[in-house]
Amino acid sequence: MKDLQILEDHIANLSRAIDYVEANLGRPFVLQDVARQARMSLWHFQKVFHALVGEPVKSYVRRRRLTNVSNRLIESSASLESLAGVAGFKSAEAFSRAFQQQFGVTPGAFRSAGVYPLMPYTRARIDKEYILAMFHQSQPPEVSIVEIPKKTLFGIRGQIHSCFSETPDGTQIAPVLWSKLVTAVGAHENISPSCYWALVSKAPVEENEIDEDIFDYVVTFESVGLSNADEKRLDEEFEKIDFPGRTYATFEQRNPPESIRSNLNYLFCIWLRKSGYSLDDRAEFEKYALDYDPNHPPGTFTYGIPLAP
Repeated sequence: MKDLQILEDHIANLSRAIDYVEANLGRPFVLQDVARQARMSLWHFQKVFHALVGEPVKSYVRRRRLTNVSNRLIESSASLESLAGVAGFKSAEAFSRAFQQQFGVTPGAFRSAGVYPLMPYTRARIDKEYILAMFHQSQPPEVSIVEIPKKTLFGIRGQIHSCFSETPDGTQIAPVLWSKLVTAVGAHENISPSCYWALVSKAPVEENEIDEDIFDYVVTFESVGLSNADEKRLDEEFEKIDFPGRTYATFEQRNPPESIRSNLNYLFCIWLRKSGYSLDDRAEFEKYALDYDPNHPPGTFTYGIPLAP
């Protein structure tokens, strides 16, 4: 299948998903319902939606619900508590905070003013020409399909807002975690890492829900030939990670590492459809050589996305 046909299919699928959101702004639904309209898994849909629409699906749904409720504030006498439920919030307080963040005034002040916002928060418009230009501006990465054996890794866990979030902070948090790990590893003279891995996966929150903005980011090292005593000591100081491995699509990411988003957009939006594979929900990974330097322009690291069996 050609890239153009794949993008046209995505546009049709996302348009159907957006139609569903617009038709159900005043009724409860979950993101899985929206993903089904796009005929994708939730995990894949979130990535494609963000790449092609330009914002996370969760924030789009919240923005459109708040806009819908802003109309009801002016046109009805419904209580803030009932409107909060319509907008998908669990409390009037949470609703008021989000409303003020979007419109710059509280719901009460908005109702009292009795005017609609000067800048309408309209439904997403998927511009085909813009999307085609976006993918034609960069050279697609060379992708390899590899089988990675399961591994025991040791590391430090943190959480980041990924590059697909409204507020990405990985470039601030990741270096701190890496510095902490490298310093701790350097304190063990009898341990010689063979390479470093970062594992990136969806972070579970309360009641096993998933917030697509927040990811676990675990910085780890691989060291072979450890004695039982060394492994026990590492197990006490670091988190022990059983990395399952299996099938991954990988590519070499050239510095600067922040430019990876265009390559990930290509993988999630085009390559997966062309390859016939589907995305699994195991951790994605970054693999670094011991001498990798993020500030050295020719430097590269390996990125991998998990493929379903």
